[in-house]
Amino acid sequence: MFRKNEVHLGKVLQEMLDKYRLRSNLDKLTIEKFWKEEMGQMVNRYTEKIYFHKGCLTIKVNSAALKNELYINRENLKQRINAYLNAQSIKSVKIL
Repeated sequence: MFRKNEVHLGKVLQEMLDKYRLRSNLDKLTIEKFWKEEMGQMVNRYTEKIYFHKGCLTIKVNSAALKNELYINRENLKQRINAYLNAQSIKSVKIL
């Protein structure tokens, strides 16, 4: 027995995320997970908050040296996070 309307489960989940506007929340959680795993304990210690809204990632840190280092490497950081998400969700990165 073959079904004519057979759809992969992954595609159905992606459509559900888009329909119910849950993708940005999922992306925010995934970005926070990336930040904790990939950036290391020292960077996490100085990171106060991570905001993600409408393609703009804003990172608030309380160290001037770290802020300068992240500002210089923000394009590389954007590419790494987008690769981790398997999407081009992040359009810009702001460091506060």
